[in-house]
Amino acid sequence: MKKIVLVIFVVYLICLSACATNNMLSETTYVTHDENSISLYDYSLSDNNIEDFSTEEYDYSYYLQKTWVIRGINDFMPSIYITNIDNGIVEGKWSLHPILPDCYVNSFESLEYGTIKGIINNGEAQCKFDDVSGSGIIKLIFKDNSIIEANIEFTNKEYIDKEYPNGNYIFYPYSISDLSVLTDKKIYPIELEYWGKVNIITGYITAHHPYAVAYLTDAEDNILYRFKGLTNGVKVTEVVIEDMNYDGLSDIKIILGMSGVKTRVEYIFIQMENGMFYNSKLNSNFNN
Repeated sequence: MKKIVLVIFVVYLICLSACATNNMLSETTYVTHDENSISLYDYSLSDNNIEDFSTEEYDYSYYLQKTWVIRGINDFMPSIYITNIDNGIVEGKWSLHPILPDCYVNSFESLEYGTIKGIINNGEAQCKFDDVSGSGIIKLIFKDNSIIEANIEFTNKEYIDKEYPNGNYIFYPYSISDLSVLTDKKIYPIELEYWGKVNIITGYITAHHPYAVAYLTDAEDNILYRFKGLTNGVKVTEVVIEDMNYDGLSDIKIILGMSGVKTRVEYIFIQMENGMFYNSKLNSNFNN
């Protein structure tokens, strides 16, 4: 009899334990994670949201100090100039028109430029951009083969009669090879304090209104800067490098003329600490 009572008591304890377990399970809340709900590129440019991003694994130096364009460019296509990548932040200049070297002035602070800024991590950046043409978001992927893949989305458009370049593109360094109508090409190897060893490439653009051009390029003919304001109708005959205002920085004198005519037009470009040049026309002498 005692054994029967003991068995019944054990069974009773087991039932109580099972009921308690079921009650605990029914009260447990399980949190599930939807991976699709989290975006790698959800971001803010506030200081509190950049500390986890690092650029240590990537060398971005190749992408700095040059203009990036889309091949097959027309009058309404974007160009980018990346000024700095540091501590997970990428900054630069943006222009929908014209190409950045073609609107260079004395400073990157000019209102002619738009801005581009965002976060960067392991070769991928998500940025906001804006200029007088509009604003939006651009995703940049820095590739090992010296190209930048980009997805552009305009969220604000200032011109209703223009077709904006939304979509996927590949940006390449802006190069002398993009100037298909350049003739009479000459190369002047030089060394400048800000840029290092570079070239000045001069030539003649044979467009509807032919004009002389002079570009600052790297060893791969990528265009770093365009010297603007040269007189139409004449060609570059000489380039002189010297410190003309005695500030310790090399300046550039570009001399233009015409074959068989005693015409000499000189322009002087003063180098500034930020690598830009101040275009100051030195003189213009037309000798009989």
